[in-house]
Amino acid sequence: QAPIVVTSEDTFDVESELFEWSGGSFVVALSSLAGAGFESDMEDLCLLPNARCDCDDDQTFGLDFFGECSTYDVGGRNNGFCETDGACDACPLACAAECGTDCV
Repeated sequence: QAPIVVTSEDTFDVESELFEWSGGSFVVALSSLAGAGFESDMEDLCLLPNARCDCDDDQTFGLDFFGECSTYDVGGRNNGFCETDGACDACPLACAAECGTDCV
């Protein structure tokens, strides 16, 4: 089966359908889920078992001076300067090796 290519944002503004794999292809299991008692709620993924949300790098750190967290990762221009620049707390993933965090 050929992949479906979405070319219009309007595609996401239609009623929902639930598909299931059957007989070698996807078939519509439920159509028009909107208003049928189905609700979609954002789930707090940090509450799931083994979640590592404390390992997210701060997306605003260093934008004004040092450089964003990705620059402290292995091969980045700031690699090796996490402690010097005070990036250990803000960039626990990018600075894991240098700062000794368990975010690997």
